[in-house]
Amino acid sequence: MSANRHLVVYPLSGVKTIAVSIRVKAGSRYEPGPSWGAFHLLEHAISAFGTAKYPSSELFRQHLEDHGINVGLSTSNSEINIHLKAPDQSLSQVLELIDELLFHPLLDSPDLANEIKVIDQEYQDKWSSPYVKYHRQIDQKLYGPEHPYIRDGLGQPDYVKTLTSADLQNLHRHYFVKPNIFIGASGNVPTETVLKHIDQILSNHLGSAVQETIPPTHFDPSTLYFSEAHSDSSVFHWFWPNHGDAKLTIFQQMEYSLLRTLLGDSQSSRLFKLLRTANGLVYRLETVTGMYPLAGYFGLFFSADPTKYLQIRDLINAEIAKFVSTPIPEAEFSRAINYLNLQINNVYDSPDKIASSLSGYLLNDGRWIKPEEYLKLSQRFRESSIRQLLAKLTSKPKLITYICSRPVDL
Repeated sequence: MSANRHLVVYPLSGVKTIAVSIRVKAGSRYEPGPSWGAFHLLEHAISAFGTAKYPSSELFRQHLEDHGINVGLSTSNSEINIHLKAPDQSLSQVLELIDELLFHPLLDSPDLANEIKVIDQEYQDKWSSPYVKYHRQIDQKLYGPEHPYIRDGLGQPDYVKTLTSADLQNLHRHYFVKPNIFIGASGNVPTETVLKHIDQILSNHLGSAVQETIPPTHFDPSTLYFSEAHSDSSVFHWFWPNHGDAKLTIFQQMEYSLLRTLLGDSQSSRLFKLLRTANGLVYRLETVTGMYPLAGYFGLFFSADPTKYLQIRDLINAEIAKFVSTPIPEAEFSRAINYLNLQINNVYDSPDKIASSLSGYLLNDGRWIKPEEYLKLSQRFRESSIRQLLAKLTSKPKLITYICSRPVDL
């Protein structure tokens, strides 16, 4: 394994493939002003029109097919993601494509208008779902109706239609620079060769890191009912606010994971055994967390018969009170820690998952957190601290949301 601030290469013996995950700090929340969607159009353009060496979409696609290379791109609130997968015999072509896609895409194309039409249809497909609209309203309650944290990656179609090739070139020039790029690579790769080659590519494109200015968030502890007339099922969410992960250490983030495991994220968890195993009141049940740098949430998600909601509510509240006030038995606590530790290793089972995990660590935590570091940190867990964490989180007023065919007595 070799690593630096922007790149980790993790060799994996016994496979004949390679995977590279590239994350560029260029998501919708970084777009200035009230409109967004330029980064999504840029993501489409990166692979739609070819590159300097393969100067048409047809030549670019043929090159990928000739070498068995799969390329996938996506845009989110926080990043543009480029993922490459190929047989190990195509390593040199993959390394070349990293340079071509990141730094030499052809952005000035007469076909840009067609790509804008594609994005418009993508937008319509996504927002035709009632569940997407429901979660949008949840985000507005969690962070504020116009906050950058609630921007989806697709953008606003009317704004996207105003964008030009010059706009894309300007964005690309400012954001596609080494300080904003984070890469994970895995598979049957010569570690030092790949590290030096990619590092050299990045070193040719220095620039300034993204500076994020985020306004204050506004959490609305109220009730949100979203009507879905064609559904006989009800899905409920409870959310308590927190202050985000910018000031959380890796160990504190791990405490959140352990709390979730103990409370509702495994079949041995307190709420799963209480609500599903013992009483058959829910089908799906999860504890959930969402973290942005300056705001986030901890919460519960469950699907249930709406007529049983009050019974479920009372059982959950009683179990939370019991969890907070009563020491966790040693056997239960140790089993949850062991389960969490074993889940960490599940990430390291394929080049795709490893590469994606590595680039995610670099973007979000500033470095790769090795499995053995997690295992060492897990020895510091104390059951009293986990109970105190739940007490602190649930002491605040909560947001309750649900989607159902009719209102429910909460």
